Amino acid sequence: EFFWALSGYGRRLTDIHRLRVTAPSLAKFPEPGTNEIAKLKVEADGPAAKRIWINRTQYFANVQDLVWEHKVGAFQVLPKWLEWHREADAHFEPHEFLRVAGAIEATFPVVRQIDAAIDAVRSEFWKGTTA
Repeated sequence: EFFWALSGYGRRLTDIHRLRVTAPSLAKFPEPGTNEIAKLKVEADGPAAKRIWINRTQYFANVQDLVWEHKVGAFQVLPKWLEWHREADAHFEPHEFLRVAGAIEATFPVVRQIDAAIDAVRSEFWKGTTA
């Protein structure tokens, strides 16, 4: 049963990370314009969020701190994604960034479910044992 539960969580994470499912993001892209990524500027946008400026007039609002700071290996995903798009073309579709941000946001609840499942098994395993 535990294996199948973890397998289901893994399948869910795979679908999220491959952008097979749409996970809405709390972040917004409120200003129309050229969508050119000139230079990134990061500033606070509330108590636990960032505003990510991509040029003088356009920005992503309400990018949650945990999402902006999320790393895979040694790299922060969203800054690296924006930098890659800046170097590759300097133009992009904002909804692509929002899809990636949404995928990162959707990762956290699944990871908490995995942690809870592992803790439950660990607790059951150690029940009744003495040190």
